[in-house]
Amino acid sequence: MLNLFTDDGTDLTPKNSRNVNVPASGLKIASTAVTATAAELNAAASRHNPIIEIRLIDKATDQAIEAGVGGDFRLPSAFTVISVGAYTDVAGVTGLLTIDINKNGVSILSTPITIESEEKTSATAETQPVVETPNIAANDIITVDIDGIQTTPGKGLVVWMEIQI
Repeated sequence: MLNLFTDDGTDLTPKNSRNVNVPASGLKIASTAVTATAAELNAAASRHNPIIEIRLIDKATDQAIEAGVGGDFRLPSAFTVISVGAYTDVAGVTGLLTIDINKNGVSILSTPITIESEEKTSATAETQPVVETPNIAANDIITVDIDGIQTTPGKGLVVWMEIQI
């Protein structure tokens, strides 16, 4: 946790919010001459969006091609999907693990999530997923499909979505 104080000792540490009340002169951090305006700090805080992780396959279970793996998922509030990805517990070998995310049965991705051979995360994939339909309404049904697996399938699967509420 980062505690923020002005030169005169005023505590600026946010208490239940990401917004920081900063004097117009900016904020001095420690003894360095780094300053940031209130707008800059609030903009930086807003870039830390929540991440929803959904474990779809137990860490000891082989991946298999399947529509609606893990069942349906919904949130009672609307949100916007900023980015998506996935990771496995044991990497598959030869080929791609290909994953799609659907809203009410229709893909939200123009480029699916992929995990390459002998990799455990989509973060290292040559082609990154692209969210084409980011707006999710309250109570939309989210499902995940495994559209392709490696020749030697990996084990476990977690899909994540960075969202903005």
